[in-house]
Amino acid sequence: MQKASLILYLVDVATEATPEIEQTKAQLAQQPSPYLLIGNKADKISAANQKTLKELGLLCISAKNKEGIARLEEAILDKVNVQAIQTTDTIVTNLRHHQQLLLTQESLQTVLSSINNGISNDFVAQDIRHALHHLGEITGNIT
Repeated sequence: MQKASLILYLVDVATEATPEIEQTKAQLAQQPSPYLLIGNKADKISAANQKTLKELGLLCISAKNKEGIARLEEAILDKVNVQAIQTTDTIVTNLRHHQQLLLTQESLQTVLSSINNGISNDFVAQDIRHALHHLGEITGNIT
């Protein structure tokens, strides 16, 4: 959770007791990443309980009845600060693509290190092929 851009923590408010929710909130507050504490099944608790949970900072939703979803989307956008993202930034939304890009970067760093250390061009070419292979995993063009 330390590297997360945003932690979404979902609690079943129909079964979770308030002290446990407070303890969870305290644990999340210790994390370096921003978080949203979301209470699902809000349709199964009273309005008074919903008010108490909202005062604790819980965002109450009912996924079944699709209640509170728009508020959740707004809260996520606020926490992520979408306005700070520049249109020239590249956003990778697929975990597999992200992993392949990291492997590509690692292979290219090996290429640079090999060149700096005077390693044979045959070995450098092999490292370049590894980088191309990882990119091919994303594009579908594997050679």
